[in-house]
Order: sequence, then structure tokens, then C-alpha cells
Amino acid sequence: LLPPGERNQIYSCQLLASGGTPAYRWTAISALPPVLSLSDDGVLSGTPETDGFHRLRLRVDDALGDSDTVTLDLRVALPESVKGVIGTGVVGAGNL
Repeated sequence: LLPPGERNQIYSCQLLASGGTPAYRWTAISALPPVLSLSDDGVLSGTPETDGFHRLRLRVDDALGDSDTVTLDLRVALPESVKGVIGTGVVGAGNL
């Protein structure tokens, strides 16, 4: 489960992989929610414009070509109040 996000608030989450040979490269297997992106180094970021529950299927490849896939859930909710950065966190996800 990813840290939750709030609609129209900045979201950023660093994904981590372990057990393989660095450097790791992350890619989305399933479509990401609109306005969110995943960088090669595993930062999921953007400003979600709609609330809801999103199931993300991601892949991580290591330097030797070994790979793993992971399914992570992201909940985007209506904001309770205006906040700065929402959902910043570190998640251990891939295990090569």
C-alpha cells in the first residue's frame, strides 16, 4: 500500500528495490492515474486531479536484467484541508 494522496495536492513517493544488482529501473506495466508519473529511479509523483482507488502494477529491472513486478494500491481522497506536500514517503517494493 502506497502512502495516500489528496486530490489537487502534490504527491511524491520514492519506491525502493532490494536483492538485485543496482542500479534499478522502474516502469509502469499498468496505466498510471492521470497526471502521475513514474521516473526510472522509482519516484511516483504528480498532482492527482481525481479521487479514488488506484491499483498500480509496476516492474523493476536491475543492472543484470533480473526483474520483478509488484502491485501497489494508491488511494487519493478529497483533501480535508489545504496542505503542502502529501504522501511523501519511502516504500520498499521490488525484491529481485
